[in-house]
Amino acid sequence: MFAALIIDADADARSVIESSLTPYGLEFSISHDPGEAMTLARTGTPDIIFLRVELPGASGFSVCNKLRRNDDTKYIPLIMYASDVADDVFAQHGKLKTRADEYMRLPVNPEGLLDMVRTLLPLPGQPIAAAAPSPEAQAVAQAAADQAAHADDDIEDVDLDAGDDADFGDIDFDESEPPPAEEPAVEAAAPVIDLGEETDAAFDALTFDDDDDDDFEIAAEEAIQPGDFAPEPAPEPEPELALEPEPEPEPELALDPVDDFEPVDVDDDDEPPAAAVDSVSVELEPAPAPVARERETSSGNLSARREVLRLKSELNKKDRELLALRDELEGKERAILDAKHRNRELLTQASEAEGKALQLEEQIISAQEQSEAATRNADTTRKREEGLKSRLELAQTKLKELEAKLDDADKGSRELEQAKSEFQAKADAFEAAAQQLEADLASAREAATAAATERDALSTQVAEQAQALEAAQAQVAEQAQALEAAQAQVAEQAQSLEAQQAQGQEVGAKLEQAQAELAEQTQTAAALAEQLEAAQAQVVERDEQLAEVTAKLASQTQENASELEFLEQRADQMRTAMQEATEAAAAEKLALEGRVAELEAERDAAQAAASELEAGLGQRLGELEAKQTDVEQQLAARSDAARRAQQALAVALRVLD
Repeated sequence: MFAALIIDADADARSVIESSLTPYGLEFSISHDPGEAMTLARTGTPDIIFLRVELPGASGFSVCNKLRRNDDTKYIPLIMYASDVADDVFAQHGKLKTRADEYMRLPVNPEGLLDMVRTLLPLPGQPIAAAAPSPEAQAVAQAAADQAAHADDDIEDVDLDAGDDADFGDIDFDESEPPPAEEPAVEAAAPVIDLGEETDAAFDALTFDDDDDDDFEIAAEEAIQPGDFAPEPAPEPEPELALEPEPEPEPELALDPVDDFEPVDVDDDDEPPAAAVDSVSVELEPAPAPVARERETSSGNLSARREVLRLKSELNKKDRELLALRDELEGKERAILDAKHRNRELLTQASEAEGKALQLEEQIISAQEQSEAATRNADTTRKREEGLKSRLELAQTKLKELEAKLDDADKGSRELEQAKSEFQAKADAFEAAAQQLEADLASAREAATAAATERDALSTQVAEQAQALEAAQAQVAEQAQALEAAQAQVAEQAQSLEAQQAQGQEVGAKLEQAQAELAEQTQTAAALAEQLEAAQAQVVERDEQLAEVTAKLASQTQENASELEFLEQRADQMRTAMQEATEAAAAEKLALEGRVAELEAERDAAQAAASELEAGLGQRLGELEAKQTDVEQQLAARSDAARRAQQALAVALRVLD
């Protein structure tokens, strides 16, 4: 089984990762707070971490930087994923020292995720049954969650965790103690005092309270000077009486008070052992035995007693001097211990200041990295803005083209309306022509009817004339027969012709008259036949004209109907196309306007985010620079204080020497 930590506030992405990897033996812990996630990563030591770049109130890149800089978490496999981060940002982050092991984009591909995790963890080849978490694991997870719940949630992106102090563990500070002062030489008669071991023990035992670090400073005029110690008291005159004088008050070590030093709190365990006071044993010469009273008044006895008193006075004086020296030595030892402890404390403060300076440098580096990332994000945003501008220009160009097309469509619609009007005028003209043709056809039909009637009348007249001609021909035939009969009769009556010449002349006159009438009737019949033929030809011509006009009218009517139908279809098509083009143009215009509004909103949001990020980074850099300046000033002050303390310690050691 493998333990995994997901740092993400998106439940959908977490569920996809869990459902994809749980069958392969992974147990997941969830967190969306950076502080809680760092605590879980340090205490739970997961086998793999899934980190989302978009976290509420923080950046996944900052969390990755903290994870990679912490000794407890920098070797844990880490997969970062995001939904709206460009690939070049991942590529640039992959070149850093604090990079992740793998990067992926949302939505999560389960197969790709499984292959990616297989490169980091030895997952089984087939899914296994998910085992319930053990009570110990649940207890550990609950304890880690409780501990993370009480952690400080106010974590800034550029702050370093407490675990980062391990990065500075290689810095060695010289905390060696100065060699113990040489023992002061004392007269042969005085006892020798050994202070080496006791002084070292006292140096090692004393500690200062760390709360007074910021206020600890030593003024130059407060350093211990050799002349600050009180001079050794002058020897007293030899007493004349044999009485032991009262011991004089012990001389105190005259040191200038250090006002800036706070009282030192010393634990019971670190209390230095009291300096052992060696008992001074002075062997006095035995007093001379009492002599006879007679010799008491002698000058020798008085001299002996005076010598004894002098020796006792000198012994008392030596005792007082020894006690004063011991008190002075103890004061000097305390001053040396204080100075040495202050020196060590100043060295510790200097070390802490250097550590803080290194932390500030790390924070500055992190801030610079974040600034570079922000710059890259700003460049990416600028590129996206340029792309959006180009797309906006393209959309505006397309919108103009669509407006031009719409104008063309309107123009086409107007032309269509004009063509429709012209077509309607032509149709009206065609209808008028058709009506005129129908009127002409009616007139032609009437004329044809009249011609037919006239033809019928002429036919009747011709028939009557033919009958009359036949009757005349019959009459002529009869007359011819009568003529033949008459000629025969004439021939028969040739002889009586002469006799009847007068009668014959009359008959000839009648015959000529009949022949003239016959010729006239023949001419009339020929004229009637010509008129009949002309009427028939005129009727045929009118029939042909009528048929031609009828065919032409039918063809033109059909053509006009076809053209009218085609024009109506074309008008419907153009009307439909124009309506569709208008609707499409309106819809596309609305879509383009919406897209333009969205792009402008995205551009404004990106510009606002970039401005806010630049302002935040500038403010943060200013704060870090101000903090670095303060730390440098404090470090300089503490270095100066340490130097002064070392000078004071050197002076104290010289005084002890």
